[in-house]
Formats: sequence, structure tokens, C-alpha cells
Amino acid sequence: MSINKCTIVILAALFFVSCEKSVLENDGSTMPLETEQGGADTSDGDSGEERIYTVEEFRNGSVGDRVVWVKGYIVGACSRHIKNAEWEAPFTYSSAILLADVPGETDPERVISIQLVNDDMKEEFSLAVNPGNQDKLAAFYGTRQKYLDIFGMKKDIMGYCWIEE
Repeated sequence: MSINKCTIVILAALFFVSCEKSVLENDGSTMPLETEQGGADTSDGDSGEERIYTVEEFRNGSVGDRVVWVKGYIVGACSRHIKNAEWEAPFTYSSAILLADVPGETDPERVISIQLVNDDMKEEFSLAVNPGNQDKLAAFYGTRQKYLDIFGMKKDIMGYCWIEE
């Protein structure tokens, strides 16, 4: 009987420990990256070192199918297909943003798409809601998938934050 009690106590302790927020150090940025859902694996899988990928690395498949951080400047909004990209205000789409390695990028071959999967993300990142977010640096934590007919992140985005330059 005491073994069962001990097992329950250990499982309860593990449950509470696993609910902590993960913090990922930023490559020289002044702001740490935090996952929105605690306990996520933030390592790059090979060396165990924490890493934030550029848009170019992410687009070219350097990340594989792992869950990773990618950072970029918000350069546009989009809906349904990259051909519908909006590069200048006024922005009307609030379902996705486009990230690039440099502010002001308008080449669809140099951007990735980020689906704004919930109201909180739309309120914080959408250019339709916040046109002042254009050319601001942000990071997202998820897996590489096709979205809007280009590579990006959709549905399983587990973390996001602003990066101060």
C-alpha cells in the first residue's frame, strides 16, 4: 500500500515540475524568448544548444521537421495564398503575417508565413489590427510546414515573442 502512495506523490511532483515556463536565450538580443506553453523542448536536437533560425535558414529546410524558433521582421499580411500578400498599409488580412530577414522585404521568395492561430496572436501581431508592427522583429516557436503556398508555421505554434534590437 505504501508503494502506491509513494508512486502517487512522485507522479504529482513530476506534474508540477513539468509545468514551468521554458526560457530560451536570444542570439545577442536583449529580450529572452519564452514559450507560451511550458515544458517545450528548445534545443536544436543535435548539439543541445539553443538556437534561433533566420528566415533564410528556415525557408531552405535547415531546421528539418523539429520544433524550432525562427525570427524575422514582420513585412506583410496575407490570406489564402502568397499571391494575395499585402506589403503596405492599409492591411486588411488578420489571419497571417509574413516574416523576412530584412525590414521592408517584398519578394515572396524571401519570406515565410506565420498563421495567427488564435485571437491573442491576432491582437498582438496582426498588421490589420496593429499596422505599427510592420518591420518589427518577432520570433515564433513551431514546426516548418507549407502555408499560403510557401514555407512557414501554422496551427502548432507553441510560442512567440517580440525581440528588441
